Amino acid sequence: MRKIIVFVLVCITAINVYGMDIKSKDNLTVNQLEEVVVELFIKRAEILNNYLIGEYTIEEVNHELRDIVTGALLKDDLEIINYINISPTSFEIVEHIKVNDIKLLRKDETSSEFKLGVEWNMKNKDYNLVEDVTYQVDVKKRKSNWLLSNINVT
Repeated sequence: MRKIIVFVLVCITAINVYGMDIKSKDNLTVNQLEEVVVELFIKRAEILNNYLIGEYTIEEVNHELRDIVTGALLKDDLEIINYINISPTSFEIVEHIKVNDIKLLRKDETSSEFKLGVEWNMKNKDYNLVEDVTYQVDVKKRKSNWLLSNINVT
């Protein structure tokens, strides 16, 4: 049992190191940049979801989001967190998120745009919900890292 736990931890560490390595490269291929965008999109959803289920404090959310989100999207995300604190209501918890499709719309040295097809599996206390949503996702480069800068439903 102990060997399995150690193996899983090594795999998780390797995945995290690999992901961080991709984000910090200056000259990414389109496929590598697509991987970064998917990773950032899912990580953002996980951060917000972890706050909703009580696993993150406001400070942790703020810190984590600043590592992957920038500009107006960061401001919007922090406003959402503040709204949840002021007006706690019933929110859907994300059980699973899957990016089914990604298409590059525009790419240059400091910013890129993608179209993402995302399947959300969510639940709240009364029901389960599966929803397919298409997004336009913009990323910007800050230093050598790519960050989410805008997300719109299309």
